[in-house]
Amino acid sequence: MHGLNQTALGELLGYDKTYISALELGKRVLDDVGSRRRVCEALRLPPHVLGITDPTDTDHRAMLQFGESTVRLAEIARQSGHASEAVSELWPLVARLEARVEHGHTE
Repeated sequence: MHGLNQTALGELLGYDKTYISALELGKRVLDDVGSRRRVCEALRLPPHVLGITDPTDTDHRAMLQFGESTVRLAEIARQSGHASEAVSELWPLVARLEARVEHGHTE
């Protein structure tokens, strides 16, 4: 994403190149929250990208809202049998997602 090789990424994060390689190959796992937060901050990534849920993260909140709306959409479609109601529920979500993409949020 940032166009860094393993050496440059390791230097930025304070890890050895071999550790970065092991992470990429799935031989090692970055499983502590503190390290994940540090990586997110160093690479300017939203925390949810590395599995950190943070209620103050706007991307995380947007994903939760999207999920809730999708569940409501499925319920409307199932119960009513009216596609127009389902589309009415979906359209604002599509508009919000398009706006987020326009502003560079493509996760």
